[in-house]
Amino acid sequence: MTVLTDAELTLLGLATHKIARIVAKMPPLLVVHGSADTEAPIEQARRYCRAVERAETPARGCSVKWRA
Repeated sequence: MTVLTDAELTLLGLATHKIARIVAKMPPLLVVHGSADTEAPIEQARRYCRAVERAETPARGCSVKWRA
């Protein structure tokens, strides 16, 4: 799976990407990432949290270990 950086998403004009929808002073945000997620790597969730925090919004992320 290829993960695009924020700069690559901008170059591609992907305005529908969740990072493009961040606005200043959004409500506090909790991002939960499952450890078994094969579609979105944990680094993508971390980048999103950092972007939200740059918009002056409290954001926390956590990874949940999945047990079958």
